[in-house]
Amino acid sequence: MVLQPLDGMSYAFHPVASQSEVGTSQAEQCSAAPLFELVILAESPDCPDRTLRAADGNFYTGDLFQEVKPGHYLSKGRDDDWIKSENSLRCDTKYVTQLYLVMT
Repeated sequence: MVLQPLDGMSYAFHPVASQSEVGTSQAEQCSAAPLFELVILAESPDCPDRTLRAADGNFYTGDLFQEVKPGHYLSKGRDDDWIKSENSLRCDTKYVTQLYLVMT
């Protein structure tokens, strides 16, 4: 599935500075296509509360994408083990995996 920004929303895809700095697999690090992080810009009506934003006022999602054609992005995972929900709560996937292993 390819992601396209919605009309009326203010999103950006910022290039990831260094592939080795993020939690990508070795296969993704070797890919020729650069990774971009989805950023919800401060002026977007769906941008989370100011207390959850970076110093520049934007919200960095941690979701990584590759641009497959101009303006169309393919999800390539996350830059960490945290999932951010719609209301900006965070879930540590390592904890969920450990909990699952203990319960099974």
